[in-house]
Amino acid sequence: MRFSIACLSCGHTGSLDDRELPQHGLPEDTSLVTLTRRLICQECGSRAVRAFRYDPDAPPLAPQ
Repeated sequence: MRFSIACLSCGHTGSLDDRELPQHGLPEDTSLVTLTRRLICQECGSRAVRAFRYDPDAPPLAPQ
Protein backbone atom coordinates (compact mmCIF):
# COMPACT_ATOMS: atom_id res chain seq x y z
CA MET A 1 0.00 0.00 0.00
CA ARG A 2 1.06 3.58 -0.56
CA PHE A 3 0.13 6.89 0.97
CA SER A 4 -0.69 9.79 -1.33
CA ILE A 5 0.09 13.09 0.40
CA ALA A 6 -0.80 16.67 -0.57
CA CYS A 7 -0.04 19.95 1.18
CA LEU A 8 -3.18 22.06 1.54
CA SER A 9 -1.13 25.27 1.77
CA CYS A 10 1.20 25.16 -1.25
CA GLY A 11 -0.07 22.16 -3.25
CA HIS A 12 3.16 20.13 -3.00
CA THR A 13 2.40 16.42 -3.48
CA GLY A 14 4.17 13.15 -2.88
CA SER A 15 3.69 9.52 -2.01
CA LEU A 16 5.19 7.12 0.47
CA ASP A 17 5.22 3.33 0.54
CA ASP A 18 4.18 1.83 3.88
CA ARG A 19 7.41 -0.25 3.81
CA GLU A 20 9.35 3.03 4.03
CA LEU A 21 7.72 4.07 7.33
CA PRO A 22 10.31 2.33 9.58
CA GLN A 23 12.98 4.59 8.02
CA HIS A 24 11.02 7.48 9.54
CA GLY A 25 10.58 5.86 12.96
CA LEU A 26 7.07 4.49 12.40
CA PRO A 27 5.86 0.88 12.13
CA GLU A 28 4.57 -0.31 8.74
CA ASP A 29 1.04 -0.63 10.15
CA THR A 30 0.86 3.02 11.28
CA SER A 31 -2.65 4.42 11.06
CA LEU A 32 -3.47 7.17 8.60
CA VAL A 33 -4.38 9.49 11.47
CA THR A 34 -1.02 9.00 13.20
CA LEU A 35 0.90 9.52 9.98
CA THR A 36 -1.04 12.66 9.02
CA ARG A 37 -0.40 14.23 12.43
CA ARG A 38 3.37 13.79 11.93
CA LEU A 39 3.61 15.10 8.38
CA ILE A 40 5.23 18.44 7.56
CA CYS A 41 5.44 19.76 3.99
CA GLN A 42 9.02 19.71 2.69
CA GLU A 43 8.36 22.77 0.53
CA CYS A 44 6.63 25.25 2.85
CA GLY A 45 6.75 23.67 6.33
CA SER A 46 2.96 23.56 6.71
CA ARG A 47 1.28 20.85 8.76
CA ALA A 48 -1.96 21.23 6.79
CA VAL A 49 -1.82 18.04 4.74
CA ARG A 50 -4.26 15.58 3.21
CA ALA A 51 -3.32 11.91 2.92
CA PHE A 52 -4.98 8.68 1.88
CA ARG A 53 -3.93 5.06 1.34
CA TYR A 54 -4.17 3.39 -2.02
CA ASP A 55 -3.07 0.18 -3.66
CA PRO A 56 -1.21 0.90 -6.92
CA ASP A 57 -1.81 -2.70 -8.07
CA ALA A 58 -5.58 -2.62 -7.58
CA PRO A 59 -7.76 -2.58 -10.69
CA PRO A 60 -9.34 0.77 -11.60
CA LEU A 61 -12.73 1.52 -10.08
CA ALA A 62 -14.24 2.57 -13.39
CA PRO A 63 -13.85 0.94 -16.80
CA GLN A 64 -11.39 2.67 -19.08
